[in-house]
Amino acid sequence: MQLPTSISGLTADYKPGKRWDPFFLTRRGSGTDYDAAAGYETYVSHLADVLYHTDDIARLRGLCRARSAYAMA
Repeated sequence: MQLPTSISGLTADYKPGKRWDPFFLTRRGSGTDYDAAAGYETYVSHLADVLYHTDDIARLRGLCRARSAYAMA
């Protein structure tokens, strides 16, 4: 299956189990909010989710797979 040209080259960062990172986006527009503290808080909040919840989500997905396999047996 070939990718449509509109998304070609954009899918390298979209993988199952990998959280989307809004901080890798290219800046567009002219509006800028000069609040370093708010930017830091947003970044740290996102990073904390990635660091502390990634393992939990992987464990829950494994549990769901094991549960569905047991229910089918």
